[in-house]
Amino acid sequence: MIKYKLIGSTNENIIDCVLENRGLTRSQVNEILEPSIEEYDGMLFRNMKIGIDMLHKAIENNINIGIVVDTDCDGYCSSSMIQEFITKDLSYPNVKLLFHEEHVKSHGIDEEIYNKIIDLNIQLVITPDAGSTNTDYEYMSELNSEYKTKFLILDHHGVEYDNTLEDLVLINYNHTDCNYPNKFLSGAAVTYKFIQTYAKLHNINIGSKYVDIAALSLVSDMMNLRDSIENRVILNNGSLKVNITSPLMQQFIVSKEKKKKRISI
Repeated sequence: MIKYKLIGSTNENIIDCVLENRGLTRSQVNEILEPSIEEYDGMLFRNMKIGIDMLHKAIENNINIGIVVDTDCDGYCSSSMIQEFITKDLSYPNVKLLFHEEHVKSHGIDEEIYNKIIDLNIQLVITPDAGSTNTDYEYMSELNSEYKTKFLILDHHGVEYDNTLEDLVLINYNHTDCNYPNKFLSGAAVTYKFIQTYAKLHNINIGSKYVDIAALSLVSDMMNLRDSIENRVILNNGSLKVNITSPLMQQFIVSKEKKKKRISI
């Protein structure tokens, strides 16, 4: 004979009973599974307004902008997102993508990227999903000293240096002085927050554009979806077919014949 001990009330609904035993209600669980809260304000990022002004001024002055492409899925998501935003939504064509071609697994600013910045006369370098290491800083310091190059960092990795350069704007929630509450964003999600905030400040309607790519990066970089409601908001919105605008993601849906309204992880 199986012995058992009744825990909690005698609620006939098994789900409510289990939740009650764990101190939860259905509304609390629904908030986790289907969050509806507003995403955090991008202006909570340290240096967000300064970075937006830097990009806006670069476009006004018609300078050469280079985007460093980090060689993984999060890096591709980040760089393609900011490149499309600048060239299409801001209608500014003077942008070059800086690829790592000599060493496939290179990250951030290395000697190859350093030389490309000089050769292409890049005056503003944007490094999404990279740019927070001491090696990056050494190259950036030299470029700034010799060529007056400016830098905009949109990253989520650990920050290894104390920035003393006026022409280097670091937007990274891992900086000790950054109070942004979500510490689980991917590099592309940080870039997405930058784009969202830029568009809002300059009254540019991007709708749900780019949320699909931000969602993809959260999955590919295995970012925490349990402890971050905002990450779940991005994932839930970005996996809805109606919000998918990326040609790559649209082709994926076609090739896999996905018939449901949402793409699963």
